[in-house]
Amino acid sequence: MIRKDIKHFYYKIDLERIEVRCNRSYTDAMILSLLKRNGFKIAKIYAKLIALEGESESLNEIYYLGEKLKIVERVDPNLTYEKVEIKNGQLFVALKEPLSKASKERIRLQIYKKQAPTLFLDRIEYFANIMQLFPSKVSFRKAKRRWGSCSNRNSISLNIALVALPHQLSDYIIVHELAHIQYKNHSKAFWNLVAKYFPNYKEAKEELKKFATIL
Repeated sequence: MIRKDIKHFYYKIDLERIEVRCNRSYTDAMILSLLKRNGFKIAKIYAKLIALEGESESLNEIYYLGEKLKIVERVDPNLTYEKVEIKNGQLFVALKEPLSKASKERIRLQIYKKQAPTLFLDRIEYFANIMQLFPSKVSFRKAKRRWGSCSNRNSISLNIALVALPHQLSDYIIVHELAHIQYKNHSKAFWNLVAKYFPNYKEAKEELKKFATIL
């Protein structure tokens, strides 16, 4: 998380260190003074990072509809293809090799890509009808930075990672992107439209931060 204090002075905070970026005119004493001046702000950022760390997945977990599914693996070197099944709140996988970060992300992509249209096309239709805002096209894809987008031609693209979110948050994203059909900005009028169909949008925006590591 990067913050800017004054011209040409930046600091990046993670759970292990604070990294400072500045020009060569800054002495060590000046850097320490600026960090001390921002001590309260830094503490708040650090507290948020700790909270997000607590929400992150372990290797044998994957977010699905707001819950962490436990991954139950079976390793069989003779398998010709991986098998994945969600059952009784757990994710059963059969793999040729023990679970790794790479294989977990491959499984995540497989599940999210398959489930996204099934989970969200009806919700898009529902909100489009009550908002009377209809996308020209709907697509689902893997994205690194955005939960969704709306093009100038009113084509809506939703991140397959929405599968990780609880229903109320994916509904917020859908309402947000449909609202962009009418307003191609984040003006007051835009947020008033979002609020009309999703009154708790501010709380949803804050809750989404817990799932930032999924993107």
